[in-house]
Amino acid sequence: AGERVISQGEHGDAFYVVCAGKVRVLREEEGRTRALAELGEGAFFGEMALLTGAPRAASVEGASEDTQLLEISAPVLADLAKSYP
Repeated sequence: AGERVISQGEHGDAFYVVCAGKVRVLREEEGRTRALAELGEGAFFGEMALLTGAPRAASVEGASEDTQLLEISAPVLADLAKSYP
């Protein structure tokens, strides 16, 4: 819990699937941090920055001690897209 997975503004080179536990989506604006959502098992995040090349729009951190994530990197996603268009 509390461990940062991705940070707002950074380059996206992977997206993530929540396999167990929860994550919290946070956005920093004008020096304040606001919680936008809490995502649970089966949810995914980080895909927009990966697909568009835009910086990460929000930060995501673990929200429970038992959080487990699957990271899917850009090269793996490209290989999957070739194999399964």
